[in-house]
Amino acid sequence: MADDNDRQLDVSWSKVEHYLRRGLDVTFSMNGLNTPRIDYVVLGQEIELRVDLVGHRGAPVSKMPMIRIDEVVNGNSRMARLRTAEPALLRDFHDLICAISERMVIHGQPLEEALAETLRAWRTLMSGPRLMQHQRVIGLFGELAVLWTLGMNEQVGWRAAADAWLSAAREEHDFALPEYDVEVKTTSLSNPVHTIHGASQLTPKPNRPLWLVSLQVTRGGGAGVSLSELAQVVRRKLTMQAPHRLIELDQALALVGWQRPSTDEDRWLLAKSPQLFAVKGDFPRIDAAFLNTLPSTTMQRVDLITYSIDLTGFPEEPNRPAVLTGICLPNGRTD
Repeated sequence: MADDNDRQLDVSWSKVEHYLRRGLDVTFSMNGLNTPRIDYVVLGQEIELRVDLVGHRGAPVSKMPMIRIDEVVNGNSRMARLRTAEPALLRDFHDLICAISERMVIHGQPLEEALAETLRAWRTLMSGPRLMQHQRVIGLFGELAVLWTLGMNEQVGWRAAADAWLSAAREEHDFALPEYDVEVKTTSLSNPVHTIHGASQLTPKPNRPLWLVSLQVTRGGGAGVSLSELAQVVRRKLTMQAPHRLIELDQALALVGWQRPSTDEDRWLLAKSPQLFAVKGDFPRIDAAFLNTLPSTTMQRVDLITYSIDLTGFPEEPNRPAVLTGICLPNGRTD
């Protein structure tokens, strides 16, 4: 048996990201020389967890669409291989396979049990406040990115941009510019899938066009920008040019549970060029006009409306407001 010091359970994401960025292959032995053999493998732009299959045991079946499990041959051994089907989730998958490995190495659980228990714990966790906080964090991140862009635009400027930002006041839409309203939606998924809250969120006000800005973010490691960093640069601009809006900024940060800068915060990049859609015509939505077609007795039984829209391939409006077409982060990166 190998000493516990031979184990490499403390594989950090920063270490893994180092190899991913350089396209270098590496294997971390999570269980040292003990059995079963448990390897964390970085292979090209993917990460995998490989576990020895003893005797006639087969690989467990994955019931999660984002997790792929198959068998591979490694020398004279058969190994179960766990991968993710979604490259945008590599960072989260890293946490998952580390948790599975810990249950196997520290608690001696077989792969099937460690996998099932980890997924069960994650389902419970992600159905609760943590997922809500994550959604709120990236939502605010997207709004601040738009605020930054508008503030730095010579046609708008910081005072007008700050006055247009209405999120902290919980208005129907995030920005109210002189000629139109703007709703900002941000996702960390690889496709532009956004959650809509309520019927009013995508209902234009009378005689005011409504534009939806769709942002897709991805974890950027050292190259990214954290919510704290984005908030700090926005705060500096507001302090100089629109100090009356500092209270709204603090309130918005408090709503997502942010308290102070942390080196452990996720850092984000804009994964793709932001998209801009006119909310009109056949734009996918549940709005007041649609609900008004339902019988009043039916509507009395509808208490809460939350739904998702997938904007993959949906055409953008060709005549778009120029000030909303160059959305970027303070470091100017959009990829």
